[in-house]
Amino acid sequence: MTLCKDKRRGQGAARRRAAAVLGWLVAAAAACGGDDDGGDDGADPSPDGGSAVDSGAAADSGSAEDAGAALPNATIVFVHASPDFPTVRFCFDLNGQSTPLGPQPEQPLPGQPYPGLVPGTGGAVPDTGVDPSAFAITPYAVVAEAIQPAVSGGVAEAQHCNEIIPGQVDPGEYVELAEIPRGTLARGASLIAALTGCLPAGADPEATPAACGVDYDPAVGNLALRAAPVDRVGSASAGETGFQAVHLSSQAETAQINGLYFAVVRADGDVVPIGGRAAFAGEGAGPVNLTEVVAAADAFAVFDGDPAAGGELVLAQPIAVAQANTVGPGQPDYVVPGKTYTIVLLGDPAVSPPPGEPAGTAGHFLVFPSDPS
Repeated sequence: MTLCKDKRRGQGAARRRAAAVLGWLVAAAAACGGDDDGGDDGADPSPDGGSAVDSGAAADSGSAEDAGAALPNATIVFVHASPDFPTVRFCFDLNGQSTPLGPQPEQPLPGQPYPGLVPGTGGAVPDTGVDPSAFAITPYAVVAEAIQPAVSGGVAEAQHCNEIIPGQVDPGEYVELAEIPRGTLARGASLIAALTGCLPAGADPEATPAACGVDYDPAVGNLALRAAPVDRVGSASAGETGFQAVHLSSQAETAQINGLYFAVVRADGDVVPIGGRAAFAGEGAGPVNLTEVVAAADAFAVFDGDPAAGGELVLAQPIAVAQANTVGPGQPDYVVPGKTYTIVLLGDPAVSPPPGEPAGTAGHFLVFPSDPS
């Protein structure tokens, strides 16, 4: 299919949660990074390959005892926050070179006919031990349905991004996104990496700034992969649960008047703000630490204006619902004391999710451990 508006997005039992399936970016770096001689694929995965942006690390810092080297690799959570891009798979160029890596995610979720990240979902990237800050990374968003593997003897053959783009998919079935400079995914950092924005009006005639964001341009769209830094460690004690928040609702960005503010609404009605005004795809607000959090009774909320100054409630959902949005229904509570979590606002808060269906582009929250390691 070409990039026209997908009327089926967000519907059907086949669209399940995407948590814990996105090991792709760091795995991609691992697959290429270990091949120092470059192989026969033409890729130059070396950290100093041509167009890379300097990460700020001293080239002659010497030993692994250096404080920077002791930091863990970046924690990355990918989120599909685009209002109109259909189920997506990603390809990546490393240091300006096409690679023979497979499109990611590689496996379909249960009930899905093909692999892909469904709108309104996200998942943490596991640490493979490879430092992704060493690469300048160019991502491509590809319509998942357009990638159909060849079958030989009843077995699907391996797929490779340097054969898919260009080649297997038409120009109207993928979008090249802006490069992630080398060093962005820095050691010790924690980031929410979100596919945001919309396709051009030629691909989605219904796209508007109200839905797609204030920077929407009908001629070219505003699809992007944005990285929002959050506090990886937090300061929650053994008896506290920490929360910070990231604003990824382009619909709320244009609809709110007095600024978007996150809060936790306690079971007794007490409203506890999480930081100050939240910028769209900006640094995480907060954190705030709370005791005796109850997932079924306490709720995540956003307000148009500071709730301490009479801001208007925009959306509130129990923490248990945010957990189900993230990992699927019927799972045990995983928001527990002693850890800090990142709340993500997605979709249009004026639209309620259909009962029993994935939230898709309706207003909802996801919640991830800020440090899933």
